[in-house]
Amino acid sequence: MKAGQARTILLVVGVAALFTGVGLLRASTKVTAVRVGYELGRVELENRELEREKARLEMELKRASAGAKLEVLAKDRLGMVPIAPGRVISLDPSPRGQGQSAVASVSEEAAR
Repeated sequence: MKAGQARTILLVVGVAALFTGVGLLRASTKVTAVRVGYELGRVELENRELEREKARLEMELKRASAGAKLEVLAKDRLGMVPIAPGRVISLDPSPRGQGQSAVASVSEEAAR
């Protein structure tokens, strides 16, 4: 084999190795990009779920603190006290008579 032929073969092998390396690097990069894309999608879904949970918990906290604030306001500023159990009158939601409301019936019964 002549020196020129050996050089040509070496050049062809070198170029083939270079293209193979570039191809492998590119394939590896694409695989990594796809894997990172799936991971990003999973993390974004988890983030949305956590944001919904946060909003739900904030609303629950507002509801709980609103009731407590209302109770403090009623007691401190308005001088209200809890009602005695015997003072509560339950109303029957069904109509008592034509043109007569349940409130009127209870008021009449209370007046007797």
